[in-house]
Amino acid sequence: MFESKLLSMNSIGFLFRRISWLIPCVFLQVGKGNLSVRGKHEIASCRDVFLSSNYWRLFEHLSDSPKLIVDLGAHCGHFSILCNICILERFGEDKAEYILVEALPSLVRRITRLVDEVGLLAQSTIIQGLVGRKSGTACLHHDSKNLLASRVDVNEPVAGGRLLNYVDLDSVIPDHRQIDILKIDIEGSEYELFENYASIFRRAKIVLIEIHGTMEKRAEIEFRFEQAGLRNISPPIIRERESLLLLGHL
Repeated sequence: MFESKLLSMNSIGFLFRRISWLIPCVFLQVGKGNLSVRGKHEIASCRDVFLSSNYWRLFEHLSDSPKLIVDLGAHCGHFSILCNICILERFGEDKAEYILVEALPSLVRRITRLVDEVGLLAQSTIIQGLVGRKSGTACLHHDSKNLLASRVDVNEPVAGGRLLNYVDLDSVIPDHRQIDILKIDIEGSEYELFENYASIFRRAKIVLIEIHGTMEKRAEIEFRFEQAGLRNISPPIIRERESLLLLGHL
């Protein structure tokens, strides 16, 4: 009986992923509007953001209402929407400025639609481009079945990937302003980001970052975070291919 019900639920899930473009799931009263889920990529993004304890940990560390939130590797924009939910429930209003950077143009269109639905568009600056280096181009490889899984290659030919420009974050993030929340999920480019934009980490009050690569490589960048005055303010979440850290300044 249990196996039969499980198969039935899996079948329903498969069917919803196919028809959700036409008949989306809509969550009412999210932010100042409603949040719809259309297509398998948004389902995957919702799962990663809303159905894991990782990003919800942020709520416990909001001592003041944020003024500037930077979302690097914004994917579908769900992290910024989660921030909006946390701020509204913690402080009653959200006056933060949001800067969202995403490499894939198709996801930028989704971000625009979703933050508009929940009433965040007027507070948001949405930028398309790669993050890590200050300039130049690189080849972004992604799985068409899973847009949330990708990798950046600066030395490989364009075949099998998409040539995209880097965003100069120094021209995007206001100089010398404190970044209240800095979220980083850029599929391995976090090492280059730290090398080229150390000042951004020094200005960030709270950092939520996914670190990819070998355990040795992850340990090295965690040590460099400590040298920069950042420490874990919540237990890290360790997975096979990534570590999820919530950091704050010592």
